Amino acid sequence: MKILYINWAPLWLGAEIGGGVNVYAQNMALALQARGHQMYSLSAGYAYNFAGGTYLKRGPDYQGVINYEVINAPNISPGYLLKPNPTADLREPEIEQIFQKLLQDLKPDLVHFNNIEGFSGHCIELAKASGARVVFSLHNYHPVCNQVYQLYQNQEICEDFQDGAKCVNCFSPPPKDKEIFKRKLGYHIHLYPEGHLFWGPIHFLKNSIKTLLLWSKLARSIIGVWRERKRLNQQPVDTQPQPEATTETTFTLHRTEPVTISVREKSAGLAYKQRRETLVAAINQADLVLSVSTWVSRIFIGMGVDKTKLETCHIGNRIAEMGRHYTHPQPDYSDNKRPIHLVYIGLASQPKGFPFFLRTLANLESKDLARIHLHIYAKGVHNFGTLLEPLNARLAGLETHDGYRNTDLPQILQKMDVGIVPPIWWDNAPQVVFEMMALGVPLIGAEIGGIPDFVTHDKNGLLFKPGDAEDLQKQLLAIVSKPQKIADFRAALPPMKTIAEHADELEAFYQNNH
Repeated sequence: MKILYINWAPLWLGAEIGGGVNVYAQNMALALQARGHQMYSLSAGYAYNFAGGTYLKRGPDYQGVINYEVINAPNISPGYLLKPNPTADLREPEIEQIFQKLLQDLKPDLVHFNNIEGFSGHCIELAKASGARVVFSLHNYHPVCNQVYQLYQNQEICEDFQDGAKCVNCFSPPPKDKEIFKRKLGYHIHLYPEGHLFWGPIHFLKNSIKTLLLWSKLARSIIGVWRERKRLNQQPVDTQPQPEATTETTFTLHRTEPVTISVREKSAGLAYKQRRETLVAAINQADLVLSVSTWVSRIFIGMGVDKTKLETCHIGNRIAEMGRHYTHPQPDYSDNKRPIHLVYIGLASQPKGFPFFLRTLANLESKDLARIHLHIYAKGVHNFGTLLEPLNARLAGLETHDGYRNTDLPQILQKMDVGIVPPIWWDNAPQVVFEMMALGVPLIGAEIGGIPDFVTHDKNGLLFKPGDAEDLQKQLLAIVSKPQKIADFRAALPPMKTIAEHADELEAFYQNNH
């Protein structure tokens, strides 16, 4: 088959851009390519330069996978940057024209949308009209939420968006124009896309004629950024005393009082309502919709996705293959002098529950904290120094790393006893869960989103009520007081789905044999 993968992040960049979804797309493309299918990928919304205009460019091939990217796409990705203009990703003529032309040239048998950020909902209909079989994967909540996380003001789960009215005053992203300008500079003088410092200037010179013709556009961008900064600096400063930082560990996932919505917000919110309804209708144009967890299936069916087209299908993972031939060390958990090695892996952010987790730890008694050696591998960890510093003296040990490479996971997890995954949002199916479990590390996870699909409480791990500090403390103390539980949980860990096993499933779906 000729298969075209759609994702906003360039496939060849893998985990560097686009996180877990792009790693997944890259791994699956390689697996299917190895089975004799011709794989193509198309990305949009990431690459910008000063050449001007929206156009298609052939990217570097990746181990036989042929890649294309749209340069200067009107819809920037990630999709939350489009919040001020919620209907922008419903129809986008420039993208659609490029996409339709590529479909005509490639004539793919199947188009698999891993998301539509950077594209438009109408692209699904265009793929269907081309005669290809169309598959859409629900990796995140972008089609029904600009902010992707379904978190109102980045704090609490949004179970009722009140016909879009709540979206108006939801968490706002940084200015889109500023982000585009930064990416344009990076395209010409940074490491993108060839990956070597030498090629940056060469790439710039190759585009010098177009670039020189558009220096005026560059100047206007610089002036625009300067004016924006000046405007922000001129805004009145709130001179009211700020409340002191608190170590309160409770976290409200569900608002106890209704949000007051004004008439203006109700009117402005209609665009967000239109966005959700239109994108759900676009997804229903696909022949098959794949959901990464049971919870995600429930959410999207409740929002109008055709349940007769939807299949829950856990994704495969490259780490799972390593896990089939991997034996985790078995420490002596009867040794009371040995601390428990607890690891947090992922992104240090509010939706991922990182600050909530640190505040919860801080409220444990010192004698219990002294039994825990905490390891953190998370991008942005150093932004939480005020929460980490008081813990440093009380823990048995604290090691922090600003991110990690996926290939380093076997080495990282070899000395870990238990993992912690504490999101406060409906995390679709965090890959770190099955990466830890594949390599013999049971975990304490929030009972939310896709996590319960993998973790069974008190059998192969522990679950706690999301955002409930008291319950999380209870589960942490259960491990601290009875470390032998870790060995019991490890013995009950099921094998995780490999890339090869998932490729079998996808081939059946693609050929309509499932």
